[in-house]
Amino acid sequence: MLGIAILAAGCSQRYGGNKMLAPLAGGQTLLGHCIEQCRPLSRLPIIVVSGAYHNALSQQPFAASVNLVQNTHWQQGMATSIHQAVQCVKRQPADITHLLVTLGDLPLVTTQSLNSLWEVAQSEPQTIIASFWEGRATAPAIFPRCFWPLLTQLSGDSGAGMLLRDAMAQSPPACIPVPHAEAALDIDTPQTYKKFVS
Repeated sequence: MLGIAILAAGCSQRYGGNKMLAPLAGGQTLLGHCIEQCRPLSRLPIIVVSGAYHNALSQQPFAASVNLVQNTHWQQGMATSIHQAVQCVKRQPADITHLLVTLGDLPLVTTQSLNSLWEVAQSEPQTIIASFWEGRATAPAIFPRCFWPLLTQLSGDSGAGMLLRDAMAQSPPACIPVPHAEAALDIDTPQTYKKFVS
């Protein structure tokens, strides 16, 4: 069974405000869109790790249908949000075999594109599955339970990128890169947002 964690804790310094609530077509917010695309992949509540804008996110309609977890150490980097996600998923049913870690600012990622990762994960259940685009292995990524302890050892703001690269370099590889061009666009500046919605 798949657990899902969306990381949405940062202060969006480059964006200059709470980009998670940036409006998209159809009345959805950026984070709301991400939640809706993830929802069909699992019957479990989606974990959303909040931080700088926890109060604002907790007042959104989607807050009632997700497991909104506040990371009070968000200023120490993305790794603290990953730690929080792992701790939270461990408290859910014991039959969770994998954790999908994704970001709340990826507007092109869809249920279909995420499902392509999940299908590979089910056929290779002991291997990390990473999104691959322009030579980079990134989130969204799916981690089998046996790799969760490594996630809790991450530090700083680099996320799981180094872990993914190291796993790909092993022999045999412990990480399979799956083409996922939709993961290449993240909304990190007002200019990126304006270009996307225009």
